[in-house]
This record gives sequence, structure tokens and C-alpha cells, in this order.
Amino acid sequence: MKLSTAMSDPHMPDVIDFSAVFGEAYASHQTPAGLVETLMPDVSKTSWLLITSNSLVGATESTTLTMVLERAIPHGVAIALDVAWHPESWGLEPGSRRLLHE
Repeated sequence: MKLSTAMSDPHMPDVIDFSAVFGEAYASHQTPAGLVETLMPDVSKTSWLLITSNSLVGATESTTLTMVLERAIPHGVAIALDVAWHPESWGLEPGSRRLLHE
């Protein structure tokens, strides 16, 4: 399944990949507030916002994502998480095992 982004597709897709639209918007808006204002018109009209691991790691992207979620969820946008397990991305030693049960 190919995901199209709202910024490059004139028709609003059912799913917007946050990392893709963030990357497109970041070229012209460097602050989280500016990025949110650029992204919200499209995000608020989609059915699903796909969030991947990359969106959770970078500081600017993570801050922007938090701000977008605070505004998108009341619009009824559903959230899909696709979080890959790469220990070094989360500040752990390479080869660390994830905790499945406490």
C-alpha cells in the first residue's frame, strides 16, 4: 500500500505519513509552531495520521508531533503507530532486548 502525502497530492488521502509531510514542511518552516500551522489544514482533514519511529526520535519533529496531536485528535483524526525496535534509537546498548512483560 502506497501512502500519498497531503502536501503533494491534490486529493486528501485517508492516511497521512507524519514523517513525510514533516520533511516537506521543514524546508520552509524551521520552528515547531510554524510547522504545526503548515501541517494542520491537511492533518485535520485526514482519517489517519501514521506516526513512525523516526517521528519520535528527533527533538523538533517530536515537539511538532506533540503539538499536532493536541490539535488533530479533537478533529477525529485516528493515530496509527509503527514503532520499530532499534535499541540505539532509544538510548540503549545495541542488541538490547525489549521488555515484553513486567
